[in-house]
Amino acid sequence: MRPEIEYANLKGGELYRMTANFGYTFNKWFKNIDFTATIGGGVLSRHGLGGLHTQANLQTTWYFTKGVGLFLDSEFVQRRDLPNKFIEYSGKIGIKIILK
Repeated sequence: MRPEIEYANLKGGELYRMTANFGYTFNKWFKNIDFTATIGGGVLSRHGLGGLHTQANLQTTWYFTKGVGLFLDSEFVQRRDLPNKFIEYSGKIGIKIILK
């Protein structure tokens, strides 16, 4: 399980999102590359509207040294707070550091 807490001070108002994600990492196919797929659900609040939401993530990580990697993340979130979009997509690129 991977918990997630998000806060954003957006132009249209503050966003709060808490999610619990469950998934699996495929790390045996290629050396130094992981593929992770997760699904989750939680609570989202914005514009005084609150409710449950669902999401799915696909992430690819290339480890360039032990425990440190570059990742590309694709996220699909059910957004009840947006009037014209039911499913919102976001993508991220970042550095992943594994702490043991």
